[in-house]
Amino acid sequence: MSLSSIQTCFELWQSRNLSSDELKRHQARKLRAMLRQAYDHVPFYRKIFDKKGITPDDILSAEDLYRLPIIRREDIQASPVEEFRAAGIDLQTCVVRRTGGSTGKPLNILTHRQDLEFEALAWIRTWLRLGLKITDRQVVIKDLNDHNFSDKTRWFQHLGFLQVRYVDLYKQVPLLLEELANCQLEVIRGSPTILGALAKEISKTPKYKEIRPRLIFTRGDILSAQVKSLLEENFGSRVVDCYGATEGGCIAWQCPNCGSYHVNEDLLVVEVIKNGQLVTPGEVGEVVITNLFSRAMPFIRYSLGDLCRIEDKTCGEHSGTLCLQPILGRTADQIVLRDGRVIQPDFFRPDEFEGVLEYQVIHERIHDGRIDQLTVRIVKDHDLHQEMLEAVRQKDQEFLGRECNLSIEFVDSIQVEGQAKFKRVISKVLTQAES
Repeated sequence: MSLSSIQTCFELWQSRNLSSDELKRHQARKLRAMLRQAYDHVPFYRKIFDKKGITPDDILSAEDLYRLPIIRREDIQASPVEEFRAAGIDLQTCVVRRTGGSTGKPLNILTHRQDLEFEALAWIRTWLRLGLKITDRQVVIKDLNDHNFSDKTRWFQHLGFLQVRYVDLYKQVPLLLEELANCQLEVIRGSPTILGALAKEISKTPKYKEIRPRLIFTRGDILSAQVKSLLEENFGSRVVDCYGATEGGCIAWQCPNCGSYHVNEDLLVVEVIKNGQLVTPGEVGEVVITNLFSRAMPFIRYSLGDLCRIEDKTCGEHSGTLCLQPILGRTADQIVLRDGRVIQPDFFRPDEFEGVLEYQVIHERIHDGRIDQLTVRIVKDHDLHQEMLEAVRQKDQEFLGRECNLSIEFVDSIQVEGQAKFKRVISKVLTQAES
């Protein structure tokens, strides 16, 4: 292990349980350094500062970030690569990664190898605090053709520490379970979508019930209460969800004590914004991050396109950290009705009902001026109380009014897209002939 790796491990371990005041000072120091780096070396951010008539010295802490505009993926994709890349950086020391592209617009991200190592160690720190042991045998279900992926064995893995075996998420479910059954695993990591499919198969096939990891770590999709229960029941494991992004690394993790998502505020600044302002607790807003360690391609006040709420609570030893409610969806998933009302993805939450395994909202708009149609597709099991679900549908129909029809459609499965993600909300415009 290099000296820089040792220093990184020490820094991450020291900052894991800072007090509220210490965390704010640590975050402010890292933020000022990142802003100076961006201003001195990244043309795009220098232009923003100059246009606003400010310098990095005018932003002393996260509370001052409002003076900078929010950056979106489209802003980066519409500009030359050189505008966002730090000048003078040796490209041989960097790797190019690609976001998952759940919006249909993947983004190429340049990451310095040292920053990539820092990000990986931050993930490991999170898993360790949530119960991972360094001697655990882990199985990770992922896209093995993903060019972000490397199965290179590290020196410490040869010694039996942090061992990982990768399996291909695109295998058929029974074949995946056969492979898992042949692994002496203690931890599984994967998306809720693929793990939920595995759990449903286990419930129907008793021979797979021998797959009993101690821990399951989920990330990548929204983990609903029903899917979490499905995983716990059929794998017999504790399930912990993490919230991350290629642009920000490990953003937050679900606390086993309070259920909220604690933000890794020593790694990034998280703002939840609505109409340009910070939201109040309980209000829905979009997640905006400022990455505090990505030097080759900084992300300052960058919108991830995700929607969440701020929690108004404290939680024991983590009382100094920002808490989020579970991620609710993406800004691209918002439904705009004909009367101008904006409906959030969680307006109708069938996954709160016993027996609903997955759901998806289809929003159809007709060109000729007829009403909007909202269809909620539901994958259910035999425990579903359809009468209660229908009662909620009728109540929500009253809220939507006569200009929008809400219906429920039961399906066997919901189509999975790239990297085991599926869209929570699909909006499409139909012609009269198609309708």
